[in-house]
Amino acid sequence: MVILLVDDAPLIRNVARIVLEREGYFVLSAANGEEALYLSRTFPVRIHLLLSDVKMPRMDGWQLRERVMEERPGTKVLLMSAQVEMPPEQAFLRKPFGPNALKKRVREMLHREKAAVKNGLTFGSNISLRNPLSSGRCKRRAVAPRTPLPSP
Repeated sequence: MVILLVDDAPLIRNVARIVLEREGYFVLSAANGEEALYLSRTFPVRIHLLLSDVKMPRMDGWQLRERVMEERPGTKVLLMSAQVEMPPEQAFLRKPFGPNALKKRVREMLHREKAAVKNGLTFGSNISLRNPLSSGRCKRRAVAPRTPLPSP
């Protein structure tokens, strides 16, 4: 399954990426909302989960959530923050969190879909329970370019 991970704090982003990759997820990593949108627009297969910080420069997690949901309606969203209160209907992970809390929350977000796929249900697109770009655990990661992004 593919996760788009967005956080402007490199330490949090890199640790979360490593934890999720070790769980077998393919992780697209972005430092801000603009990089995340670029990855979302150019990645050729389904993104199952957007995992984004709320407070970021230029484009916050709420704005990113809206843009990704418009362009990829089936993507689930898990927001994370240390300072923001979330409405009850929004999936949320409070910072700081440890590796086990991150793994558990992501698993909860993706579990229903996995169970449905195992039972033969579909969601209108091809779903793979393995890494979409390889036959085994992912050793590579996609990273947004460090050049300025074109205006939308």
